Amino acid sequence: MAFRLGNGAWFALGAIALAGAASVTVVGEAEQVVVVKGGKPDRVINRFRPEGAAPRSGAGLALRIPLLEQLVRLPRGLLTVTNPGQELRTVDGQVLVVDSDITVRVFDPVRAVERLGGADGIDRELGAWLPGIL
Repeated sequence: MAFRLGNGAWFALGAIALAGAASVTVVGEAEQVVVVKGGKPDRVINRFRPEGAAPRSGAGLALRIPLLEQLVRLPRGLLTVTNPGQELRTVDGQVLVVDSDITVRVFDPVRAVERLGGADGIDRELGAWLPGIL
């Protein structure tokens, strides 16, 4: 007697395989991931820790619940935002063209996601600060 699967069983196996593949994500060494569940940060994978010794990395495969948990990826290293070519006028009337950079590191990824929404929000916020700093 041979074991045979009907069309419904193949569909169920395919759906289970798809859900399993969607629940696994890869977290790189250079990123930290905030898992957002129900609109609120739930946990952080591969968080940057400023200790002197290199702690064990959380990079690699991570599990999540598809459709219930979203992933927000942030850089784990330094993030540089550049504002090229802003003209400034000095007190004596000379015009200077100034290129400016801000380099930051995200120490608290949960707070960054709550306030700024992710890496794009960090770029927008720092880009808005640069003209005011000059």
